[in-house]
Amino acid sequence: MKSYPFNSKNVGSTSSPEWDRAITAEDERQFNKLYFTNGVFANPPNSLMVRPGGGMKIEVSPGGCHIEGAKAYSTESRYITLSNSDSQLSRIDRVLLRFDLAEAVRSIEIYVREGVPSTTPKPPEIHREPAYYELVLADVLVKNGANSIGSSQITDQRLNPDLCGMVVPLANQKDTSELWAQIKDSIELVNSALNDTTAGALTNRISTVEAGLSKYAPKNAPTLTGQVTVKDTLKVKNVDFTLTDTEYNTLMKMLED
Repeated sequence: MKSYPFNSKNVGSTSSPEWDRAITAEDERQFNKLYFTNGVFANPPNSLMVRPGGGMKIEVSPGGCHIEGAKAYSTESRYITLSNSDSQLSRIDRVLLRFDLAEAVRSIEIYVREGVPSTTPKPPEIHREPAYYELVLADVLVKNGANSIGSSQITDQRLNPDLCGMVVPLANQKDTSELWAQIKDSIELVNSALNDTTAGALTNRISTVEAGLSKYAPKNAPTLTGQVTVKDTLKVKNVDFTLTDTEYNTLMKMLED
């Protein structure tokens, strides 16, 4: 059984030392894997977040990660320029964290794996082997003919447990797949609403919410019916939804009853 940390004694010689309690980098990684999951550290909240960096650049925020027992941390934003867009077809580029034990590398670095232009673009595959392991920070849609990257083209994958996930102690590991599914469904609902594919259904949902809120509204409160509309964006007209703590607690109690 290997154990550490214990002071090592030189059981060799001065010219050829041999330490009886020395451990290797591989030993350290094995110990770390016993109590840390792979993923991005949650502190700071925007740890290794990918966002637009201007033009065809993306910015990866400072932050840290743990992959297969090794840890890495970046103290400055990293800017990466994506390849020019195709004039006819869109593609999806994948922003990766890569753990690599190759002799010439021996580190964790940030990379971009470029997707293949297609009428139905898909993100490129990731590779996971004993000496080479990748996590996905984000997928970036590079639209045909585009000369810049916007926030709506970046899909954050840090909470996706299949592709990345957050670093947590194994003893307290929580399955984030359900949370990720809820976030993904919400994003898809909003995107489809903005594309007018579910505007009618969303309007019906809003009407139900309006009726429910009006039921518990004070006597002199403004009428909510018809104040929320769905077109290209969601808008609330001339209604201040700001509540005091007392009003909020009262509303919550009425809803519970």
